[in-house]
Amino acid sequence: MVLLFNGVQIVDTITFKCIATKESDLNTAYWDHETEEMGIFAIADVSCMSNKDMSHELSCDLSCEQLRDDDIEDDVVCAIKLFNLYKKMTGDGFTYWPVYVEGYCRSETDYYI
Repeated sequence: MVLLFNGVQIVDTITFKCIATKESDLNTAYWDHETEEMGIFAIADVSCMSNKDMSHELSCDLSCEQLRDDDIEDDVVCAIKLFNLYKKMTGDGFTYWPVYVEGYCRSETDYYI
C-alpha cells in the first residue's frame, strides 16, 4: 500500500513485491555481505550513508541500518528513487535489480497480487 501513496502504479507495485520476494524473501534485515545489498529490496550499499560519497546520484540519504530495520517506508522511498533514476537512464526502472535483469518478475506475476 505504501507504494501506491508514492505514485507507483499498481502493476509496478506487483513487480516491486516480486523483486522484494526474490531478492530478500521479504526479509527486512537482509544483508548479502558479498554483494553488499541489503534490506527488503536488496539495495546496494552505495545508496546508504555508510558510503563515503554521499553526493553520488544513487544516494538515498539514509543509513544502511535503516535499510535493514523493520520500518520499510524509507526503503520504499529509496527503491522508488532508484526506480525513477533507472527509468530515466534505461527506460525501465526495474533494471536496477539484477533479479529483474535476469528475467524474473517481468511476467507471470499474478502470484504476487
